[in-house]
Amino acid sequence: MLRPFEYLKPETLNEACALLGEHRGRARPLAGGTDLLFSMRMGKLAPAVIVDIKDIPGLDGIDVADDGSMRIGALTRVRDIERSQHIRRHLPALGEAADILASVQIRNRARIGGNLCHASPGADMPPALIAVDSTAVIAGADRQRTIALEDFFIGPGRTVLADDELLIELRIPRQPAGSGNAFERMTARQAMDLAVVGVGVRLTVDRKGACKEARIALAAVAPTPVRAAEAERYLRGKTLGPQTLRNAAELAGQACAPIDDVRASAGYRRDMVEVYTRRKLQLALERANAALAGQDRGKMA
Repeated sequence: MLRPFEYLKPETLNEACALLGEHRGRARPLAGGTDLLFSMRMGKLAPAVIVDIKDIPGLDGIDVADDGSMRIGALTRVRDIERSQHIRRHLPALGEAADILASVQIRNRARIGGNLCHASPGADMPPALIAVDSTAVIAGADRQRTIALEDFFIGPGRTVLADDELLIELRIPRQPAGSGNAFERMTARQAMDLAVVGVGVRLTVDRKGACKEARIALAAVAPTPVRAAEAERYLRGKTLGPQTLRNAAELAGQACAPIDDVRASAGYRRDMVEVYTRRKLQLALERANAALAGQDRGKMA
């Protein structure tokens, strides 16, 4: 049952941040509301003030710059990310994460910013976004700052946001030439379930098949999304054959700190990190090689 609360609807970003600061610790922003309202109905949250930000102008939309970098407003619906052809072509990991988030009804309401700020350790969007080197833009009243998305999360349900701050957009750089990215999660059921394991990867390769850069982000296996740094270092400079990918996947399995819960044991999660990392590295490699082949065709045309 919902407890009584005060409802406020600011018209500008500065006004919203000022209201959150005024009601410091007692207020919650409302965008899509799919996480917030559920938590309130379950009695997990009982904010005294709701600050409705969903109609503040300039905080939604997917914009691609001339240099190929991308901006995604925090109020962009997950469904719009799922259906974006540019994302499908250049950031398939992000499209794959959006595809499987809850149901299509939820994706039509859920906003990317709210999904990230909920900071669930098993959320699908964070590892996909971290894999493609995303940056978070954070605003307070009359100020802004940026932070690497992997540093945005500090614990289950906790982010670096101050009481008077909002996540306002994500910035994703143009992906390096010869790059491929991919995402997949494992769940106990086929749909409408939280991840047992989530893996987002990006590989950048040269024309000889050697790895120039690797990014591997894991979800549901630690209090926050984590990078498999040792596996990334292992891959750099190596020719990416099947055994190399298996070795990297084993290192990724050692990078996590999962728990036993109703969905899976810690040991099973580590095993599945290895399986899914190897699969996604292979797919990312295939996509990177296809990108290089496409560049060659373009030069010959």
